[in-house]
Formats: sequence, structure tokens, C-alpha cells
Amino acid sequence: MIWELAVNSFLTTSKTSSAKEYKGKLRIFHEYVVERYDITDKNYGKIMSDLNSDDILDCVAHYITGNRRKRIEFGSPVKVYFTAVLEFLKYLNNDELYHVSNSCISNLHKQKELRARFESLLKEYDLKEPEADVHISPDECEALVKKCNFYIETPDDDLVAGDAYNRRYSKFLSAIVLKFILAFGISSDTLNNLRLYNYNAELNTVIINSYTVHLPDDLATQMKKYIRIRAAIIADKDTDRLFVKRQSKTSNRTAASSKLSSSNICEVLEEITGKKSVRSVAKYAIIEMIKVDIPQHLITGFTGFSYEIYRYCQEAVNEKPSIADSRLIDSKLRLIWLSEQ
Repeated sequence: MIWELAVNSFLTTSKTSSAKEYKGKLRIFHEYVVERYDITDKNYGKIMSDLNSDDILDCVAHYITGNRRKRIEFGSPVKVYFTAVLEFLKYLNNDELYHVSNSCISNLHKQKELRARFESLLKEYDLKEPEADVHISPDECEALVKKCNFYIETPDDDLVAGDAYNRRYSKFLSAIVLKFILAFGISSDTLNNLRLYNYNAELNTVIINSYTVHLPDDLATQMKKYIRIRAAIIADKDTDRLFVKRQSKTSNRTAASSKLSSSNICEVLEEITGKKSVRSVAKYAIIEMIKVDIPQHLITGFTGFSYEIYRYCQEAVNEKPSIADSRLIDSKLRLIWLSEQ
């Protein structure tokens, strides 16, 4: 069918991470146009050409309230859906094979108007979470890890030089902490509550909210370097926080000043994505936890995040059925098949 050929061609032109996100969204879009317009190979080009702003916004509303699943409560998956539809239509517009000429996409004024109406639609449905809290993408995660590793490799002498503020140490600390959050999905409060005695360098483990877990191999090696640097730069020897900011050894500061803020933690993240949200990184990690079937009560208890954050992550996972989901529904359907009766 021409629809499948068009989608597959479009996905091959997209980044791998984006293609994974778009594939499920375009499947839902396909269901919408089939249901509403009875689309076929013969009328495909005309229908795609004739879609106007009202039609596109209607398909977004259908995505939010579609009775195939619970009503969507968060804005980020809707934004991805909207982007997937627009990018797909833009691709069809630019590919002569499909004979699509959609003025809603090719006209910049109409595009601007459409995006403004889309933002109003999000407010109308009272969808949650600020843009900064949208979980990072796989591409952003890959770039973040690469940049973190770069800063962690900074020579020891450069990290301990000077007395007070050291920009290299600031980047180094942000990089270590962000990799820690990517590994465990913990909140900033949970992170700041970690104490030096929670970390075991010999066993490469850390105790987080009473759960003892192993560090990933790379992070385990990097944490040994962090502990070495920490011992060299810490001003208040009584401070037992695991992660501490650089302090002046000549000024009178309290242990409380070593608590990390979002700005301290997200310095490297902002460099990569423009975001300053710890949650955007932690949500990515929690989504991965859900994918490997870690129970909800363990995730919330371990990470220190609320059920609302967990629900956001679960919703992100639910949008794309996993292989395990397919196997489960297939096995259950076999139990009720009437074809052998």
C-alpha cells in the first residue's frame, strides 16, 4: 500500500531515535485518516494535499482523546505526535513520487498560524509539564554521555588547581552527577541526601534510599576519580555529602553550602540541550527502568520521585508496544480463539 511505502521512506530519512518515536505516532495518524477519510491508494495524494489546519488539529485532538487508550494527560507525547505529522506531510510535499501539495505545510504564514493554534489546543486540554521537563531523547542522551565523559577525563591537576571557584571542576562535577542520574533516575533531593558512607569504592556499590545497587562499569571507574578529587578540594572536612561543590578553603562556609542546585547539576546538560531540568534526565532513566519491568513501587521508592513522574514515564512507554507486550497479547488471544471450535 502506498501509505506504508511513504511512511517507511520517510522514516529512513529521519534520525534513528526520531524514527522510533515517529513510527508509533504515524500509525495512530494512519488510523485517523482511514477512519475519517476512507483513504486508499487512489485518493491518497488528494487527501494528503487537502488536509487543512482544522483537519490537523482535529487529528491531534483525536490522538489526545482517542478511545483506544486512556486520555493523554501530558503535553510532550502530543508535541511529538504533532511534529511527526507535520514532518511527514513536509516529506510528502517535497517528494514527487506521492503527488502531494499541501499549502498548510508549504505556506509559512499558515504554518505559524497552525503552531499557534496547536499551543492553544494544549492549553484547552490542560496538558501538563513544562517543556524543560520533557525527557531527553536518545540522541540527546548519547550526546550528553559523550560530553560528560569528555569533562570527566580532565586531568587531576586542572581540577584541583586554585582555591575557590574552578570552572573545570564545575563541569567535572556536573558530568559525574548527570551520569549518576542517568544510571539511577534519582531526584535532586535524593542525590543531595547521599552521604560519603553510602558509596563503597571496593564493591562499586551505592546505597540509595536503603537500596544497594552496583554502579555501571564506566561510572564505577569515574567515581573513584571523583572521590580522589573530592578529597583534594573539599574545604569543610566534616562535610559528609557524597557530591559537593568547590569551596574556598580560606572562607568560612557551612556544610549546607555544599548542597547542589539544579544549575550546578545541569551545567553540562544545558550545554547539550539548552535544558536546566534534572527531571528531564531522570525521566529518561525511569522510562528505561519501566521497559525492563521494574515495579512502580520500587522505582518511586528508589528514585525519590512522585507517582506523577512515574505516570508520565509509564505513559511514554505505553505509546509504543514492546515485543513482550505483543507476546503477551498473542498468548492471551490464543486462549480465547474460537476458530478451532
